[in-house]
Amino acid sequence: MGTTVEQIESYFFSVEEFLSSSLTSVAPDLPHLHEIANRIWADITRFGPPSLPQLPGLGSFEVPPSPPLPPPPPPTWSESLGDWAGEHKGTIVGASVGLVGFGLLAGYGVLKYRRDAAIQAKRKDMSKERREVVVVLGADHPFGLPLVLGLEATGYIVIASVSNPDAVDTLEAKSKGYIRVLVLDPREPQTVPYFLRSLQSSLSLRFPANSPGDPYLSSSASPHTRPYIHALVSLLSLIPTPSPAPVESLSLTDSYLPHVIRTHITPLRVIQALLPLLRRGSRFPGEGTTRKSIVVCVPAVAARVGVAFASEEAMSAAATVRAIDVLRRELRASASQNTDDGIVAPRVVLVDVGAVALSRHRPVPPPAYDQGTLMQSWSASEKAAYGAALDATLEQAKAPPRKPTHVSVFVDAIVGTVSDGARGRGYGFGYKSGVSWSSVGRLILSGWGRVRTCVRGDRFSIGAGATTYSLASYLPSTILDYLLHIPHAITSIRNTFIPVDTFIPLATPTMPATHHPQRLIEHVQQSPIQGGKDKEIETESSDAASEADVDSVSASGASESGAIGGSWVSLKDGPAPGSESGKE
Repeated sequence: MGTTVEQIESYFFSVEEFLSSSLTSVAPDLPHLHEIANRIWADITRFGPPSLPQLPGLGSFEVPPSPPLPPPPPPTWSESLGDWAGEHKGTIVGASVGLVGFGLLAGYGVLKYRRDAAIQAKRKDMSKERREVVVVLGADHPFGLPLVLGLEATGYIVIASVSNPDAVDTLEAKSKGYIRVLVLDPREPQTVPYFLRSLQSSLSLRFPANSPGDPYLSSSASPHTRPYIHALVSLLSLIPTPSPAPVESLSLTDSYLPHVIRTHITPLRVIQALLPLLRRGSRFPGEGTTRKSIVVCVPAVAARVGVAFASEEAMSAAATVRAIDVLRRELRASASQNTDDGIVAPRVVLVDVGAVALSRHRPVPPPAYDQGTLMQSWSASEKAAYGAALDATLEQAKAPPRKPTHVSVFVDAIVGTVSDGARGRGYGFGYKSGVSWSSVGRLILSGWGRVRTCVRGDRFSIGAGATTYSLASYLPSTILDYLLHIPHAITSIRNTFIPVDTFIPLATPTMPATHHPQRLIEHVQQSPIQGGKDKEIETESSDAASEADVDSVSASGASESGAIGGSWVSLKDGPAPGSESGKE
């Protein structure tokens, strides 16, 4: 009997049932898959229907094992670090907290150290008593205020002089209590004793001046606490010439003499009075650690070369330079011959000042002069001789000025000279720079300052153009005169090609009225020049000028002979020669 489809389906259903029940009963002890397949097939063969045919392709077989997995790649350092961090979380948290705490503690310690150091330095600077006094003459000059403030910022007591009493409060209001301003009018030499008396009393004051308590030092105060004069700086010689004029028309009594008094005589009188204090050696420890000095500033152009129509400034500057040179040589000679330790020779320095301005972008404009006003008191011959040259000189002065040097360079040079190179830019708590230098930085700056001061010597130049004129002064006079004449030669060549004269002489003024002889004699007697020789020289020069004027008028035309003859003045009481009464 053949097998039907229903028998086969029932067979598979019974096999499925058997497998399910078998697996359920032996699930805990389930053997290997190969054993299961063999057992199932054996059971089917043994307990199946006898007429079940052999299934094709279903014989004894083995399930091949799965291939081995490839080895994992080696972990990277970040994965290793992450694995380590995952395994040591507690260690990482503790180390992080410790590092943050240590950083905060170290930062706070550094900030606290800097703050304590700044407070201690500030207290030390405030509690330190300054004793070195620098006297500045002419502090009302445009360079005076920056210089005075620079000296105060570097640890000096400054006693400054001004010519106007109104400038006293203005200058002292800008100080920190270490500036004392006195009045000294350089035009009045009679005020020098009063200035010296005020200076002596200022040395008995307590500084800073705004400190509470008695403004004067106690009479029983130790010499260690008393101020002493360390240096003298003069700016009085930088006063410019009132007006350009040739030497021939220069009024020696009305113009040159007051200028010499302001720029030459008054500074020398103050230097003479303060030399005994500057020449004295140190009396107690701490005094005289740096060499005392006398610094005189002069205009570079006038002191080195001397240009046309600036005779007043050139003669005064030359006299000042020669006096300072002689003083330096005398002090050196006295120091070499004197073995007394109580007498020392202060350093005497000349500073040639060129173009210096308070701002590089706003240079000081040249002064404006009216040619008619300048030539008002000139004679006809002087106007004809010097008028065109003065016009060319004034025209050259209108040219764009050279770029000036900033005033801070001038202040730094003076401070370095006064302190013998020990102080200057960057000294203390940031003079001009606002930076607090360490001890090593101050030592380096001090060493460099001393080297620079030694290289500069006893005369150096500061300002635009000062070095040029200093080098030009060493040229032979012939070459120097030709170089200074080049601008006038160029102007003359230019004027030859211009059809219109650039200079038109002014009209010759009318002859002044004849004075009475007795009034002329009284005028000569009231002349400020003392001495018979000076009177004779003045009278002879006046007569020579009158003769030159009369000769120039006579040469202009013979038709005016009558007017020329009337211009002669007779100092006798009798009638003038040539008159009718004289003929009688």
